[in-house]
Amino acid sequence: MKALFLLLGIISLGSCIVFDPPNKGETKYWHDYNMKFLKKVLNSQKPLKVAKNVILFVGDGMSFATITAGRILKGQMEGKSGEESEFIFEDFPHIGLAKTYGTNVQITDSALTATAIFSGIKTSFFAIGANNPTQNVQEKDRLKNIIDWAQEKGKRTGVVTNTKITDATPASAYAYSFSRLYECDSRIPENVKSIGFKNIAKQLVENEPGNKLNVIFGGGRDYLGVGSGKFCNNNLVTKYLNQFDNEKNVKFVKNTGELRAVDFSDVDHIMGLFADDHMDYESLRKKDLYGQPSLSEMTQSAIQILNNKYNENGFVLIIEGGLIDKAHHFNQAKFALEELVEMEKAIQIAKNMTSSEDTLIIVTADHAHSMLFHGYPSRGNDILGFANEGTNVPLFETLVYGNGPGYRYHLIKGSQTQFMPMENYTVQQRKDPSYMYKSMIPLDYSTHSGEDVGVYADGPGSFLIQRVFEQCYIGYAISVASCIG
Repeated sequence: MKALFLLLGIISLGSCIVFDPPNKGETKYWHDYNMKFLKKVLNSQKPLKVAKNVILFVGDGMSFATITAGRILKGQMEGKSGEESEFIFEDFPHIGLAKTYGTNVQITDSALTATAIFSGIKTSFFAIGANNPTQNVQEKDRLKNIIDWAQEKGKRTGVVTNTKITDATPASAYAYSFSRLYECDSRIPENVKSIGFKNIAKQLVENEPGNKLNVIFGGGRDYLGVGSGKFCNNNLVTKYLNQFDNEKNVKFVKNTGELRAVDFSDVDHIMGLFADDHMDYESLRKKDLYGQPSLSEMTQSAIQILNNKYNENGFVLIIEGGLIDKAHHFNQAKFALEELVEMEKAIQIAKNMTSSEDTLIIVTADHAHSMLFHGYPSRGNDILGFANEGTNVPLFETLVYGNGPGYRYHLIKGSQTQFMPMENYTVQQRKDPSYMYKSMIPLDYSTHSGEDVGVYADGPGSFLIQRVFEQCYIGYAISVASCIG
């Protein structure tokens, strides 16, 4: 958390701006760009078939290097060499590239990018759901997004994540804030509290569109006052449950067993908070009934609930594979790739449970990460292993990071510059869950990277995803494909 405050401070102080960026605070600029790009695409395609349902997957930090290394790991987990493997979304018929920069930064964070994806408007670093907000941001400044637009059309809606539900990406679906850190009152400066700003967790429970969501799955019990931590003194879960009419079938669940006990065919609203903070990595999570459900199980449950007897007009569902990013920030490549493999299982489930005749599925990333995939490893080489075994060059791993805590992790004890030779690490040490891959620049918390990210689409309106475009275009493409907004 200290690192996040440091990053915010760096942005606040500003760096050397050589060229003044245009249109930093103009909502109209991004709207006009989106409409112009839409017209270009629509003029070149057949008439549009409307998507009744939309499922948007966001792989947080899912860079192209992550996808390539992840597909190799997937293949190797299946006993193959790996390179020939593919993810299901790589076979989607329409693919584009999204430019992820923000209005005041070249390399972005998840709050900014999620706001752009969901609302169609780019904003500033750390900002959630509002256009370049100040500390005095008000509810009237909140940007409507695909969740609002869907609810206005009578569609059912859901947000699923394996991070805390108040984290930057999920929060951007329902909240507004100058800073992504304002998740509960204990994290909000006194001068901001004094103007009546409502924290992100309260916005989820008390404000539209959060309090109208039919499915809320993720971690973050501490932030809603029902965890072991003391971040929030108010029990917001009770408030959430009490707001619905008696005839509404509303559920709250906190582990896998409780989730599986729910009759999905007869649930109107459900909140599942499965961890005090972020949920556990797939390879570490407790898999019994008292543990946490996987991202794929949460996806399956969410679709069953959204598509049950209460569904008349379709649904819009946002699903975040957020732990890819959390692992990358600590240079833990193994966890990051395993999380992508798990997210692909969720995408496969979504494909199996829906039809491309009426359901648009989009898979994208919010931003890239600084993990590199390098060297000249042999075909079938362990993607988590060394790139150059059998050569005269000192051993190095195929996966490495541009920056992050892996730099100091690999230093010889007592040295500030000399790395421990890789051959000195035992197999057990490199398989330890806390193992970090080497980085080239020492930081406590690895940064994101600025390259474009992939956008993969299947179903009605998927042809709207093509070419290279501003990331904010995705929200407008969803709006047009599903006739919302």
